[in-house]
Amino acid sequence: MFTQGRLPHAIILQGEDGLGKHTLAEILAAAAVCSAGEEAPCGKCPGCIKAAAGSHPDIHRAQGTGASRSFHVEEIRFIRSDVYKKPHEARHRVYLLFGAHTMSVQAQNALLKVLEEPPEYALFILTCPSASALLPTVCSRAQIFTLTPPPFEEAVEKELKKCPRVTPREMEEAARRWGCNIGKMLSSFEEEDRAAVSALAVS
Repeated sequence: MFTQGRLPHAIILQGEDGLGKHTLAEILAAAAVCSAGEEAPCGKCPGCIKAAAGSHPDIHRAQGTGASRSFHVEEIRFIRSDVYKKPHEARHRVYLLFGAHTMSVQAQNALLKVLEEPPEYALFILTCPSASALLPTVCSRAQIFTLTPPPFEEAVEKELKKCPRVTPREMEEAARRWGCNIGKMLSSFEEEDRAAVSALAVS
């Protein structure tokens, strides 16, 4: 869709935590500001480098704040006014809304107004566990993609390369326990490492 120029102006990435919604959103944002054409994101051009560093002026990241981790309607109002400014460097202005399900009804309605008639250069990417947590009117103006875990063998093989200290048997057990959810698999090993370090410090 991206290479053929058919990418919708609004995308909702849904799926449980750990499946890579945040990562995919960042990849799409980098591709939108990349100057390599069909090979985007190339990871080498100035646009990709700035995107990876979190400093590209045409990528705006937003997520809920405070104890409730919820969006404030003021954030959406800022986006509504900011989106009509033409891109600084890239062809697109990208708005990443992480945890969009925490938006209040008021905030979603505020966002809806710009989703109905966005500038042609605008790209909105929302992440949430389930699009059902969003207003039907918001969902109707976006294309929804559902992220699912990879096959068992793929999850084990690829993650073993990232975790050289983990044995194949341990990785297989983690894959079964977490249903091949990559993020949760990796987090479980990180927690075990932290627990081991803490135990050594105590002893």
